[in-house]
Amino acid sequence: MRKAMRLLGFCIFAYSVALGQDPSFEVASVRPSGPMPARSSFEVTGGPGSQDPERFTARFASLQVLVMEAYGIPYDYLAIESNPQVTGPDWTIKGDARYDVAARIPPGATKEQFRFMLQGLLKERFNLTIRHETKQVSGYVLTVEKSGAKLKETPDPDSPKGLRADIVDGRSAVTVTNQSILRFVQYLSRYLDTYEGMIVDRTGLNGRYDFKFEVATVLPSFFHYPYEIPSNGPSIFEALEKQLGLKLEKSKVSVDMLVIDHADRVPAEN
Repeated sequence: MRKAMRLLGFCIFAYSVALGQDPSFEVASVRPSGPMPARSSFEVTGGPGSQDPERFTARFASLQVLVMEAYGIPYDYLAIESNPQVTGPDWTIKGDARYDVAARIPPGATKEQFRFMLQGLLKERFNLTIRHETKQVSGYVLTVEKSGAKLKETPDPDSPKGLRADIVDGRSAVTVTNQSILRFVQYLSRYLDTYEGMIVDRTGLNGRYDFKFEVATVLPSFFHYPYEIPSNGPSIFEALEKQLGLKLEKSKVSVDMLVIDHADRVPAEN
């Protein structure tokens, strides 16, 4: 019975796409979140390409996070608030305006179709209006030191991908497995003390790499820790240079931005 329903859903979805109709979620719910528990952050799961391709779930997500998901903008969840690629009124980025989203995705939908559905949902429920803008902003550039990068290429491209930090006494021991430099650059933003500025990759390193390094732990303001976490060890600048042969420097960078011109703080009823 369930297989028959999935097949019917796929046929209806395929037929609407063939007719040129805008794809949409089968069912979608958007509502304000309750109080965020201590020592927690937002959570986004599911969608095409994931282990749950027919269901999308977000918990305690800001409107900024939902917009980045809808437009396919990559981010690191520990440095999300300072990401310059999506800007708007303060409440859309910071504070307690958080939302829970649950949506059922038609079988067979692609990532592009899913994003189009989510864009439509945000416009419908938040009266969201967005514009594109290109700006020069203060950021950082990652390059290779003159002595060369101290990175080992992944011997097996099909091996599991990983990016893990084990925190002990304020020092983060980071293990990177089968990752591109682009993904690593997204991760690096969490170790900048002020979380300000975008990091642009100019290393010219195009492979996938395995490496480890240690750096002082930095935690974002939106993590509600009930106690102070110490920060010991080298800064991210020193760690990159001495341990990995990479250099991170401040620079003006060009950013293609999405600007939230208008959004209702309370979404329309489901």
